[in-house]
Amino acid sequence: MRAVVVGLCAAFAATWSGGAAAQSLTAVPDFGRAWGENPGNLLMHEYVPPDAAGAVPVVVVLHGCKQNARLYAEGSGWLALAAAGKFALVAPEQKAVNNSSLCFNWFYSGDNGILPGEQTSIANMVEHLGRRVPIDRKRLYVTGLSAGGGMAAVMLAVYPNWFAGGSLVAGVPYRCAAGATSLFPGGDVTNAFACMQGRVNRKPQDWGKLVRDIAAQRLRHSYDGPWPTVAIWHGTTDPTVAPTVSGELTEQWTNVHGVPAKPVRVEPVPAGTVPLTRETYAGTDGRAVVVRYLLEGFPHATPIDPAPSAARCGTPSEHIRDADLCAALVTAKDWGLVP
Repeated sequence: MRAVVVGLCAAFAATWSGGAAAQSLTAVPDFGRAWGENPGNLLMHEYVPPDAAGAVPVVVVLHGCKQNARLYAEGSGWLALAAAGKFALVAPEQKAVNNSSLCFNWFYSGDNGILPGEQTSIANMVEHLGRRVPIDRKRLYVTGLSAGGGMAAVMLAVYPNWFAGGSLVAGVPYRCAAGATSLFPGGDVTNAFACMQGRVNRKPQDWGKLVRDIAAQRLRHSYDGPWPTVAIWHGTTDPTVAPTVSGELTEQWTNVHGVPAKPVRVEPVPAGTVPLTRETYAGTDGRAVVVRYLLEGFPHATPIDPAPSAARCGTPSEHIRDADLCAALVTAKDWGLVP
């Protein structure tokens, strides 16, 4: 795996280091003017490669708390990847009026189900882009950090027939904060903190049922797949979202896919300064449907591999840390978005 990562970085560096870094997100001021288009009251940003040919793949990139769309798209490496790989980005942005810490509200029932909320706004951003640019509906993906990872899980659960895959960095399971009833006294926010602290432990079947139920509610019929593949990234010393939460997240999506919650492969990888373990979960056909990456001693952050490394992936800031490994680059490679 170490050789694969190093080889990928070296091979991609020449393409990456050209004009890609000069690209930027574009605000979409006319999003939400149509009635009912933006019930979650979010801002929309996008990137569309000017030299893209035909229908383009799309990655929805969701920032973490105390971040914004531009900071995360650029800092995580996704923007430069999109420019070099010629795929589009949709980058929603939270408003302080919705959440004073600028977190996506993955824990509110109005923003994680079939009622119109933030999840609806995000889906409508994809539709808004699709009305102006040909997009490849079979190559739609979502990724996010922390609260953005929580909202990415919402998008995968509520719109499983849309997304081919998702990548959750320091994220949480779908409806980790609440199921059919409140888990702890105090409402959704209290439940959210209980979830993040690792105090919510369900059986795999119960986790999976939450996803299957909401998909069936939105589609108005049971959904048997194909379900999106899921990559899970988590630091083992994350003080904000307990590392054990990644195990619950793994149980949820392996159950949804109907594969054993025991990995078929566990590969310790000394990836630069941060030792990495990759766990692969697959069915009898051997196809990897859930992959968990555990970064030893890594905090609550998206791992990047910035200049002067060969990858030149990302820019460090709070909750975006140099790990000599770029999660966005590895994920984009797994999704076939870059060679």
